[in-house]
Amino acid sequence: MTTNQASLYKELDKASKNAKKVIYSASHSIEKSVQELCDMGKDHVLELISKPGSGKQYTYSYGKHTASAAGQPPAARVGGPLYKSIVSVVTEKKASGDKGRVVGHFGSTQKYALFLEYGWRRKDGGVGEPRPFMRPTADFVREKTPGVVVRNWIAYRNAAIKKLPKSSNTGANAASYVGKMR
Repeated sequence: MTTNQASLYKELDKASKNAKKVIYSASHSIEKSVQELCDMGKDHVLELISKPGSGKQYTYSYGKHTASAAGQPPAARVGGPLYKSIVSVVTEKKASGDKGRVVGHFGSTQKYALFLEYGWRRKDGGVGEPRPFMRPTADFVREKTPGVVVRNWIAYRNAAIKKLPKSSNTGANAASYVGKMR
């Protein structure tokens, strides 16, 4: 092996290690994006259900409450059971032979949230009209996803590139060695 070939392999090895660092940063950007999108979904749900209702008014021991009209998100009391049940969870699932994947969820832990979302049959045979709040939020988050993922990937990539040694312009170094070998 000539000196030029050895130098080329050394520079290619450096370039490979540096590329791995930049690529590895992408996995962190995905984790951050999933967390950000789940939190965004939770916040959007809380915003939707915090709005005052325009439907029937009820009187309780704690005061009056105006329910939502059919087709509108539920008008939950701030601090009430539905409001407190809205969560976002991000986990890493590991499969055998896999480094894992990040999975995020947002939603309600209340069983009746499903009935609010899709409607229900009442005991008297009537129908409780849907009060969708998760589907509109899923649409909202889906619309925001590309921008969040790209923004986080660029930020992590740029941070990873800044951490690379200043003298390691390995792509140019490797190219110059290839040029010398011809």
